[in-house]
Amino acid sequence: FVCFSAAAFFARRREFLYLGGILGSIITTFCWLQFASMLFGGSSLYFMIEIYGGLLLFVGYVLFDTQMIIEKADRGDLDY
Repeated sequence: FVCFSAAAFFARRREFLYLGGILGSIITTFCWLQFASMLFGGSSLYFMIEIYGGLLLFVGYVLFDTQMIIEKADRGDLDY
């Protein structure tokens, strides 16, 4: 967590903000795939994709959210 927050902190301004829409789409896809897995049965391959994909997804959210907090603070909004 600290490493990815530091990466977002030391990156150029707004470098990771484009990830918001992409991450939202991926998490929606994971939700639909989980629903389909409950209906039709899942496989161990899907389970591994879900685990490691979810890990990468939330690493992306750490980067995105850290940069959002930094941008809001730069604009004077200190309510985080």
